[in-house]
Amino acid sequence: VTLRAALASPVSVILPFRAAHEMRRGLEGDVSEATLRVGDGRVVLLTPGIQVVSRSIEGTYPDYTQIIPRQSPTMVEVDRVQLLRAVRASAVFGGSAANRVTLEAVAEGLRVAATTPEMGETETTLPAEVEGEAGAISFNERFLRDALGSLSSERVRIGLGTSTAPAVFRPVSPAATAGAASDASAVVALIMPIKT
Repeated sequence: VTLRAALASPVSVILPFRAAHEMRRGLEGDVSEATLRVGDGRVVLLTPGIQVVSRSIEGTYPDYTQIIPRQSPTMVEVDRVQLLRAVRASAVFGGSAANRVTLEAVAEGLRVAATTPEMGETETTLPAEVEGEAGAISFNERFLRDALGSLSSERVRIGLGTSTAPAVFRPVSPAATAGAASDASAVVALIMPIKT
């Protein structure tokens, strides 16, 4: 759906997930005209096929960009699928409730390790481009799998910080590796490390 004219000022509204999902579904397909009314604590979407009415949520959406680290002392670029496989394999040895998997930036690449007294230990070193300081940080294996699974690029760039700062996972597009501008930063996954 295209606006007939530009808005005089930006409109911002927070909707419940289900209402936003229904409005999105109502705009999919061949919709020739739609009307969106915002005000009095309500949002109304009218199309020839549907009418969705929802209450808006009062307040402002938290500024999530404030928690994304601007710089990381260690940057690692690695093949996403290889890393995902190594994390899954390490999960067998994670064993505890936290399923601790350690990522360590070393000169040879990215070391993925897990250990428990009951199951033993595993360690895999993946070829990776490492910039900055060497260091090891532990994460919950499930969170690593979720983050890597949500990205669709062949390679991923990981910003590793300290044991109290989130790690930043971003997809690397072919254009970005060639030095061209890219919208790869549009998708970001943050994972808090496990305190050691």
